[in-house]
Amino acid sequence: LEELINAQALVIRSRTQITKEFLAKAPALRFIVTATSGFDHIDLQATAEKGVVVSYTPEANAQSAAELTWSLVLACTRRLPEAQTAIRRGNWAREALVATELAGKTYGVIGFGRIGRRVARFAQAFGMQVVAFDPYVDAHNFDELNVSRLGLDELLRLCDVVSLHVPKTDETSPLLHPYRFELMQPHAILINTSRGTALD
Repeated sequence: LEELINAQALVIRSRTQITKEFLAKAPALRFIVTATSGFDHIDLQATAEKGVVVSYTPEANAQSAAELTWSLVLACTRRLPEAQTAIRRGNWAREALVATELAGKTYGVIGFGRIGRRVARFAQAFGMQVVAFDPYVDAHNFDELNVSRLGLDELLRLCDVVSLHVPKTDETSPLLHPYRFELMQPHAILINTSRGTALD
C-alpha cells in the first residue's frame, strides 16, 4: 500500500481487481496496463471517472489458449485421461477405449476472435468442417478462413465438437444454459477455455 500511494502507472494481471476502493488508495495513478487479453477485472467506469487510462494486451496468450483448446479436444476424442488412468492401474483396456476420429466431423467455434480463429485453423488441419458464431466479428473474417457463419442454436444442433472463446460480459454470463445444452447432439464434446461463467 505504501508503494501504491505514489504509483503513477501500474502493470497487473487478472488477479488484481481494480475497484473504486483500490483506486482510492492510489491517488497519483494515471495509467494501468493489464497483461491480459480481457479486462473484466477492472472497473472501467471508476477508472474513467478518475481519469486513469487503461490498456490491455489483446494478443496475450491467444496462441497458448488455442493450443490448450486443441489439446483438450484431442484428449476427449482420443479418451486420453481414461487411457492414462487405466495404464497407471496396470490395465490396458484397449477395447473399452474406442476413440473418435475428427476428420469429416463438424467443429463449432463460439467467439470468432483471435483465439477462435486459431482454433478454426487447427480444426481445418484435421479435416473438419468449421462453423462459427460471433455477432460482433466482420464477415470477412469468416470468408477469409472459409468458415460458415451460423446462429448459436443452429451451431449447437449441428456440431460434433464445440468450443467457447468469449469474453466475460453480461451477455455471456452464462451464454450456454439448459435449453441450449438440450439442443446439442448426445455425443457432442464441449470445450470451454474462456471464462467459467460462460456455462450454466
